[in-house]
Amino acid sequence: MKICGVIFDLGFTLMDIRGTWPEITAMCARNLMAFLAQQNIGFDPETFVAAFLRHRNAALAQSTQALRQVTAEDAMRLTFAEMGAPNPSQEFLEKTLDAFFAHEDSCWFAYPEAIPVLKTLTEKGLRVGMFSNASDDRQIQRLVARFGFDQWLAPALNSAQTGIRKPDPQAFDQILAAWEIPPEAVVMVGDSLDADILGAQNAGMHQIWLNTGQRVRIDGTFDNATAIVPEHEIHHLRELPAYLERC
Repeated sequence: MKICGVIFDLGFTLMDIRGTWPEITAMCARNLMAFLAQQNIGFDPETFVAAFLRHRNAALAQSTQALRQVTAEDAMRLTFAEMGAPNPSQEFLEKTLDAFFAHEDSCWFAYPEAIPVLKTLTEKGLRVGMFSNASDDRQIQRLVARFGFDQWLAPALNSAQTGIRKPDPQAFDQILAAWEIPPEAVVMVGDSLDADILGAQNAGMHQIWLNTGQRVRIDGTFDNATAIVPEHEIHHLRELPAYLERC
């Protein structure tokens, strides 16, 4: 069946990051401590941040195992509860999370070929969307808007928004329903074998593995899911339009 739609991953597929995860996390933690120190919150900011990072790591492990997203907001609420603090307002919770993610946001950059590729595929009449495993919906929406991806990706979804993580095939249900396109007419493009490629296989979609040689997970470990064999493989995003024409 002819390919009618393309679903992209986000991190390490349409954008990349400067720095190592330990360095980035350490700076995010320092920024959060500085923010909390200005808020007169009544408890030690360093203790709070250590607890938040612990809950955040546990949330990642739980999300990866269950394929149901435990969000950064969930981890933050658990931290406030552990510290014996009143349940924070949504506004304060968002400000706290923004303080934590601000440095990470600044480290992400779009691949220079990302927008030209999205534009080319759209002009060829293909539907173009996105699904990213992520812990914070507001962060993903900021990045998608900042890089101009929101002009091309419809819809642009993430697991913090829907609650479902790749490789669960249900992660793609909203996109397929919105497009009214069967999975066999859609291809998933992503860098992760055990999320993007396996997820597409589980959903009955075609798959193109963007093999950049990085395969770095959010926790700093590597995607070594070598038992998962992608249908197709490219090494640069700019190869995608011509590759799709040959498929």
